[in-house]
Amino acid sequence: AEARLQEAIASCAEAEPGNVVGRSVLLNELGSFYRHRGIFDKGEEAFLKAKELLEEIRGYAYQMDGPQEGDSSCCQEGPTQIIYTNRTMTANYATTLNNLAGLYRMSKQLQKAAETFDAAIKAYETCEGDVPPDDFASSYNNKGLLYLDMQDTNQARAMFLKAKALLEKGGHYPYALGTTLSNLGFAAVIERKFPEAMEHFKAAKALFEEAGDSKMVQNCERICAQLEAAQ
Repeated sequence: AEARLQEAIASCAEAEPGNVVGRSVLLNELGSFYRHRGIFDKGEEAFLKAKELLEEIRGYAYQMDGPQEGDSSCCQEGPTQIIYTNRTMTANYATTLNNLAGLYRMSKQLQKAAETFDAAIKAYETCEGDVPPDDFASSYNNKGLLYLDMQDTNQARAMFLKAKALLEKGGHYPYALGTTLSNLGFAAVIERKFPEAMEHFKAAKALFEEAGDSKMVQNCERICAQLEAAQ
């Protein structure tokens, strides 16, 4: 799998040198491959390459033919106008930051993780075009998990509730919402608020059933049984 991903990245660079977004997506896949296996140095390298590629098109230029609106020149034909545009803040860029922050969290670089999650959230807030609500919510969920790592349940809950609000406003995302409710449940468990945690996990179970994820359904059932025994 590693070799195939690296080959795909090289092939994309050779066949479509202008397809920066395509290469960044493949680099994110490679970074995730390494992150899930605890190979954090290579994962960071892949995510940073994806980030740099997307930043390269921040001030890219393109041509627009003919006179432009408000052009008072007498010449109505001739040279094209060069337009510069800032396209750094795209959903792909924000997702890359979110992935990189997740790697820092998993490798226990908590300060770098917090800073990078903040950058991802800001990028999602200011990016061009439509942002998938479940992607945006993921950055809040991940920042909340970082707070749980730090035993700060109040800040964690605030992040999870922001994710929940985004998902409920943006449409119907049963898996993402189930994940968010599970996270709220874990925050309640840490605070030993077992009845509240039970409610969250039961609601999450129903959403995972709707999403068709039997493994997550079983996880919720197991946790609910443990909570019931602990009360």
